[in-house]
Amino acid sequence: MRLAIAVLLTIQGAPYTLFASDPLLEKLVRRLRDGNAEEQRIAANQLGELGAHAVAAVPALVHALESPEDGVQFASAVALGKIGARAVPALVVALRNSRWYVRRAATEALGRMGDDAAAAVPKLVAILAGDPNELVRGCAAWSLGRIATTDPAVTALVEALFADPDGNVRRWATDALRAMRVREVTGLRNIRDRAASYRPSPWPYETPTSSFGAKP
Repeated sequence: MRLAIAVLLTIQGAPYTLFASDPLLEKLVRRLRDGNAEEQRIAANQLGELGAHAVAAVPALVHALESPEDGVQFASAVALGKIGARAVPALVVALRNSRWYVRRAATEALGRMGDDAAAAVPKLVAILAGDPNELVRGCAAWSLGRIATTDPAVTALVEALFADPDGNVRRWATDALRAMRVREVTGLRNIRDRAASYRPSPWPYETPTSSFGAKP
């Protein structure tokens, strides 16, 4: 049965009849669903080039995040990031997936949206604080650095910087704080308050406050 028939998707309260009048979307989604890894990767890239016009392909792209092929995961994450805010609800659901690599890909997709993914910040903060996989936590730190400069996000990154057991997660948290270019926010004051008791662990930065001096 053609995908165009009787398939209704609701995203952010707005109904979309899937592929009702767009054979190109239908063709690309079929290729993403049924093709080999290279065909799936190319289809995801082409859907990404359509940007917000590919919103009806969000379910297929989220499903493609479960591919065992890194190239398909990455292309799907990039495509979802280009689609923007209308993909956020589906990605938030994907953050609860039992497969760590799906959570990582969904986290990356949100980070690629920047401000459009602001609604997902609380979920990303929770992932940074509690996901069992260090790659997922690190990707959450990276994404927060691209999305938010709010106190909850900064505070979560500071906590990761000081407390995460994985050195790469601490490095990504530092990079995220640098990317935010924050100065006088609660999270930054927490850095200063805690710096006196900080004992460095082996990771490639001089001090946790080297980029966040006392002066703005």
